[in-house]
Amino acid sequence: MHPIEQLRWVARAEWAPAPEVAAEAAWSLGALARSEPWALLPACRRLLERRPSCAALWWVAAEVLGAPDPAAAAERCATLLEEDPSRAQLGVALAEDQRAVARGATVEELARAELVVVPVEALGPEGFLVDADGAALLAGARELGPAIWLVAGVGTVLPPSLFAALRRRLPPGRGLEPLEGVEAVVCPFGRLPLAAVFARVSCPEPPELTGWADVWGTPEAHRPGR
Repeated sequence: MHPIEQLRWVARAEWAPAPEVAAEAAWSLGALARSEPWALLPACRRLLERRPSCAALWWVAAEVLGAPDPAAAAERCATLLEEDPSRAQLGVALAEDQRAVARGATVEELARAELVVVPVEALGPEGFLVDADGAALLAGARELGPAIWLVAGVGTVLPPSLFAALRRRLPPGRGLEPLEGVEAVVCPFGRLPLAAVFARVSCPEPPELTGWADVWGTPEAHRPGR
C-alpha cells in the first residue's frame, strides 16, 4: 500500500486507540519521507485535521518535521510508541497494599480508594485532556479526596506552543482538566511530579504546525504554501 493510502486509512480509523494510530502514522510518514519528502507537511496537517485532539499525532508530526532525517525520526517515534513502558512503570510505582482505582470503578470503590489513576490523552502546562470516563472519575476523586495520578504515555506530554495549538483545535465540548490536585504523573520515565515531567519534554515546536494551527478554517489556510 502506498504511504498516502495508508495515511488515509489511519486518519479514518477513529475507533482505534491513539497510540496505535500514532504508531501507524509514524511508520507511514517514515515511508513517505523516503519516497515523497515534499508530501510530509501536507500529510501531517491532514492527519491533525482529522484527529486534532490526539497528542501523540502532534508529537509524531513535530518530531518528523523538526528532524534533519525525517524518516529516521518517524521510525524512532513508531518504535517508542509500540514499546511504551508507561503501564509497566505504573505497576512498579503502585504499592502492593495501596487501594487504587481506575476507570470503571463504582462509587463505593472510589469512596474507599486511596488513589485514583487516570490515563490522559494530552498533557501540557495549561491542563490535560481525558475522555468522558476519565472526566467522571476525576470529578469523583475531587469530591471524595483520594490522591490523583495521571498516566501519560509516549507522545502525550507536549511543549507549550504545541499544546496550545492542540487546545485551539479541540472540537466543541472537549475541555481541559486543571492540573490542580494532581499528585504525580506516571510516564515512560517512572512516577514523577508535574514539574519534572515538563522538564523532560524535548519535542520540537515547528512553526509549520504551531503557526498553521492559528489559521485553520480560514480561506488563507488553504492557499498554496500554507
